[in-house]
Amino acid sequence: MSPTAVAPPEPRVRRKTFTCTTGVEWSGRRSGALSTKDKPLLPVGPDLGAWSPEDLFVASVNACTMMGFMTLAEKQHIEVESYSSEAVGTMEYVDDGYRFTEVVVRPRVVVVDASDVRVVAEALAEAHKSCLIGNSIRGVVVLEPGITFSGED
Repeated sequence: MSPTAVAPPEPRVRRKTFTCTTGVEWSGRRSGALSTKDKPLLPVGPDLGAWSPEDLFVASVNACTMMGFMTLAEKQHIEVESYSSEAVGTMEYVDDGYRFTEVVVRPRVVVVDASDVRVVAEALAEAHKSCLIGNSIRGVVVLEPGITFSGED
């Protein structure tokens, strides 16, 4: 009988659990202020100057994409001159209620070196793919990036 090779055990990956705690304090009518530890209050409601839950939903997808991209850019030593982004969420009546069916994120990245354009496109795609918020919603999240370098006219 020949000896049987035994594969080494797979390394165990420790998964973390995260929690996010927020509060809301009613300030009258349909308005209030969001709070969380060590952060400024954020006015919410239908009034001008306040963020609606819908605004916050779309903004969360947009901010998640930006933070994921900037993390990758830092790790890959990409010199980013500027980053700005617009996100547009579409709400539609589906299955007896309104819900977001699509969020389009349009990041605009300016890099210093033209040779970074390809790697920036790849980093944006990876940030989009791994966005926790985008992966947590039922609607489709679409990425429409624009990448230029500062030497372009």
